[in-house]
Amino acid sequence: MLLATGEALRGERVLLVDLDQQGDASYSLVSDYDPSKTSYELLTSESVQVPAVATPVSGYLNLDLVPASLTLERVEVELAGVLDAQFILSDKLEAVKDDYDLIVIDTPPSLNVIVSNALTAADKLIIPVQADIYSIKGMATLAQRVKAIQRRSNPRLSICGIVLNRYNPRTNLSKAITEALNEVAEQFNTKVYRSTLIRDATAVREAQNAKQSLFEYAAKGAKVTEDAKALLNEIEEDLKNG
Repeated sequence: MLLATGEALRGERVLLVDLDQQGDASYSLVSDYDPSKTSYELLTSESVQVPAVATPVSGYLNLDLVPASLTLERVEVELAGVLDAQFILSDKLEAVKDDYDLIVIDTPPSLNVIVSNALTAADKLIIPVQADIYSIKGMATLAQRVKAIQRRSNPRLSICGIVLNRYNPRTNLSKAITEALNEVAEQFNTKVYRSTLIRDATAVREAQNAKQSLFEYAAKGAKVTEDAKALLNEIEEDLKNG
């Protein structure tokens, strides 16, 4: 969500597709939306296209959201046996790619058909990781899935880097996690965004509760906002350089 809201506030035309059934991004950005017009319908109904389920986000001139739904948990079953199911999202986003400067896909942490759709549709992958050991456990499996997607369904997919969230430089654990992530980054042939570790801060949770982006809620001088702006600058540079 940080990337989508940050780029929208900088004037880019952005579409955010929320594929995580928990719907944190959707909850934070849109207080009310039609539950029959979500990313679930986009993935499971052949006739539903992006414009039918994209909702303009209030307070932004150029940010649209395809909201999530709890029914996303049924996608795995409903797409079982569907030929080339991993290409559904890619095909539908292809039809609207010229309407936006940036399309951001927010995925769940599990490795399922939803994530395969996202990886097949994406040009770039950014991997957010919290500064705890549990967040790193599944990274090797993710690396295998990414390599498989690159070989079979999306050779253009590249990995921009790994973003470390909720980082506390005062703890030995965070330092140890950073070292472990460096090893993980080698498996992905990528990097950890080292100069822009997103520190743990109350302002992040307060912004979520206020249904505002971090840039709006803590816009003036908050250290975590400066972290986020620096990260946004780094990601922009990577996206521009291909």
